Amino acid sequence: MFLYHGSPRRKTLCQRASIKKKNEILIGILEILGVRSLKSFFCLRIFIFLFLRIAKKICTFVQKKIDL
Repeated sequence: MFLYHGSPRRKTLCQRASIKKKNEILIGILEILGVRSLKSFFCLRIFIFLFLRIAKKICTFVQKKIDL
């Protein structure tokens, strides 16, 4: 299904494909870890999201230090 370009709230096809790919990778990691219950799945997903945000902030901080 193609989405309209007019609405900024709707995701483009490229963004949808990226999200789908990330979800597939995440589900693969969960299968390796043996996570079966949905509750632990969402807890782990939130943890990974927060971890990635913190890692991104650390990277930008280090880059600013290197530039100085």
